[in-house]
Amino acid sequence: MHALYSIRAYKPDPESRETIRQGVVGVVAAERRRFPRSSGMRVMSWLVMGPLHSSRSDSETHWTIRGVTSDGSVISTIHLYPKGTPKLFRNGGRWEKFGMRLNVRWRGTPL
Repeated sequence: MHALYSIRAYKPDPESRETIRQGVVGVVAAERRRFPRSSGMRVMSWLVMGPLHSSRSDSETHWTIRGVTSDGSVISTIHLYPKGTPKLFRNGGRWEKFGMRLNVRWRGTPL
């Protein structure tokens, strides 16, 4: 399992933390089976970006989790739902669009 962090401002309760952890493990395992050489597997860390929310891109309540490479590039996004099938996007949202980097150890706390 890759390292799993949460932004410092968000401290999920133990039940949410376990749901998030199991969801990320499941997505990573499924992707390894489907795409053994996938760019998504270059992810070194996963960062939970905040609490459950809905967004313009997804009206269903979800956690947004960003996949970050060792150099801080955000290359994957997971929308993880409390119930239902998670969605993996092979992009880093605005982080990727603007070439921004995420220092996970500075921005996040381990889960």
